[in-house]
Amino acid sequence: MEAAVVEKSRIGRIAALVAAVLYVLSAIHITIGTFVENGDVDGSTDDNGDIMFLIWGVLVFVATIAAVVAVWQLLKANGVLGEALAKAALLVGVIAIVVSFFCWLWPIWGVALGLSVALAALALRKHGRGIVGFPSSTDWAILVAWVVGVAVMYLLWITDLVEADSDGLDWGYTSGYLIGALITAIVLVSVAQSLRLPATVEPTPVETIEPTDGPGVAGI
Repeated sequence: MEAAVVEKSRIGRIAALVAAVLYVLSAIHITIGTFVENGDVDGSTDDNGDIMFLIWGVLVFVATIAAVVAVWQLLKANGVLGEALAKAALLVGVIAIVVSFFCWLWPIWGVALGLSVALAALALRKHGRGIVGFPSSTDWAILVAWVVGVAVMYLLWITDLVEADSDGLDWGYTSGYLIGALITAIVLVSVAQSLRLPATVEPTPVETIEPTDGPGVAGI
């Protein structure tokens, strides 16, 4: 049984790290795409825009699947899958995956992913555990990051600091995504750390006490 838990934890650890890397890559990709879209660098054509958008969509979709797999494995490795909070976390995670297929809807799937991680963290806190490296006050870090990202996007639009582009990328839309994606990547690295621990825990050695000569031993 212990070997199975270690193996599944390894799968979850890899999934969390893959998701973190893909979210960072998606952030870099959308930043480059926004530069191109706004004419800040050469190479802006309809074909290039479609290809860049497709790549971004693939990165987001695969990253979100990997993130939810990591949450699932985190719950399973800690033996809390049967709890209501854990089931809710996975249900919301599946919703995040489905919506992330439409990558441009990041204000929706990002919030759903953040809620999934928060519910998973709450399920662990009930048993005195949590996401390594993060106190309970930051269990909602991913959810808050995406909500803040949405707020920043609309703030930049409302104040006319950037011009909203309904047909492409603008810096309001991109800035909001960067906040959510990068904070998500940081937390996922911590999830990977949590999933690494069972595989590295060494059994506690049992000390053997040698008998010493005493009143009851001397006469034997």
